Amino acid sequence: MKGKETITAFPDGETYMNTTGNSALSKGGTGDTLTGMITGMLCCHDDWKQAILNAVYLHGACADQWIKTRSPHTMLASELTDLLPEVWKKHEHN
Repeated sequence: MKGKETITAFPDGETYMNTTGNSALSKGGTGDTLTGMITGMLCCHDDWKQAILNAVYLHGACADQWIKTRSPHTMLASELTDLLPEVWKKHEHN
């Protein structure tokens, strides 16, 4: 469920509230970008739930990175993809 906080609910009843993201995500194409990120994460994780949760988190974190220096009104969905490598690196654990 998208909103101020994204709620992710799994078939077994587990629910999680994501705390990243902002109004920059409230425009066309950002949900499609999230779908692509989820699909990509499913290829990187053994645990499908963690794949989804990580994608949702990073999707919002990219928007959070954007508004540090720019207006949320100006972000395009494609710019989420441009920010992903930088944001992902900040959240990697070696």
